[in-house]
Amino acid sequence: MNILFLAPYVPFPFYTKFRTGGTQLRNYNFLRELARRGHKIDFYCFGNNSASGEVLTIKPFCENITIIPNETQSLQIRGDARFIPYRFIGRHSLEMQMAVDRALSEKLYDAIHVSTILMAPYIHQYSEHRVILDYVDSFTLYHWRARPLRRYLIERDWNWFYSWFVLWRYERWLANQVSIGIYVSKEDAKVLGQSLQSKIRILPMGISFEAELAQLANKQQTPKQYDILFAGDLGYDPNSEAAIILLKSVLPIIRNVFPTVHVCIAGRNPPPNINSLASEFVTVTGYVENIAEYFAKSRIFVCPMRRGAGIKIKLIEAMACQLPIVATRLGLQGLGGQDQVHYLVEDSPKRMAQKIVRLLQSSSDQSFLAQNAYDLYKEQFVWQGIGNRLEECYRTY
Repeated sequence: MNILFLAPYVPFPFYTKFRTGGTQLRNYNFLRELARRGHKIDFYCFGNNSASGEVLTIKPFCENITIIPNETQSLQIRGDARFIPYRFIGRHSLEMQMAVDRALSEKLYDAIHVSTILMAPYIHQYSEHRVILDYVDSFTLYHWRARPLRRYLIERDWNWFYSWFVLWRYERWLANQVSIGIYVSKEDAKVLGQSLQSKIRILPMGISFEAELAQLANKQQTPKQYDILFAGDLGYDPNSEAAIILLKSVLPIIRNVFPTVHVCIAGRNPPPNINSLASEFVTVTGYVENIAEYFAKSRIFVCPMRRGAGIKIKLIEAMACQLPIVATRLGLQGLGGQDQVHYLVEDSPKRMAQKIVRLLQSSSDQSFLAQNAYDLYKEQFVWQGIGNRLEECYRTY
């Protein structure tokens, strides 16, 4: 198939100090898996001069690559813009729109793949084409969880409610315009309502170090440096909030039983309030070159996240590295699996601490959860299998 692939950022196969994001990782692997199956891809995205090295990583997968500068002239969106949030209208690029128009006038494409709703305005007038929109996660759900309803009811912030409503309306409107919509989890897709679920497919995320898993397996038997690990970009508020909950609310209870339990908080951009909590038995790493090494050095992965949307790649990484997991229900969103079988679920910091204590006391329970989680990873979250399901989205419409 000839595919026109539109993305907001240059894809990249792994995280670095300056390049991160599940969408970039997802698009890299989507391009790779589509190319492996013989599809011909013309790729368009935004970027800048520093993107040249990143482009080399996707060159083997694409027939043509077009990078549009980030700073381009804005243009009023053509087509029906009544449902479009202002944030998308204000950043619409004339140069990108002209490039997409030119590509579709000069070549017959079997499908248009649109990555995130940020790129959706460029294909509004092409609804007669086969359009696959990868929402990834739900903007609406993230916006809602970022500010609980009870706070809205107390403060009567109508601007917040209106911005949420416009996002929700736009996500639903887009689902009616495209051929197939894709989300990473059923929880994100539920935002659209039951009537639109027939047009939605669920494609989860994979991990960045899939090829290194065999080497990591050899390190699983080495002595563990850390008892508890939490990992993530700490410049992202839901991650830094989770780290604070772990260190201030969960860890003190664990220390009543294990006074020298060692916690590692791994990830770039730790804010001052997390750096200040570093001590002999609390390691705050900052940016690490290879996060997989920290999974191999740890006994348990803990994720007390309370906000956010989408699927948490950090938990898929823990599953792939055969770490037992203790996490909140929100943190485990989209993973499938069962409590007490693939992981331990707990939202209360006190009860989470108690479950971690019991897990630290039982190596057999650790092994049981770790093996079941790894089996679930192999079944659901390997990029080749995800690629098969992506191809079905193209072929079954």
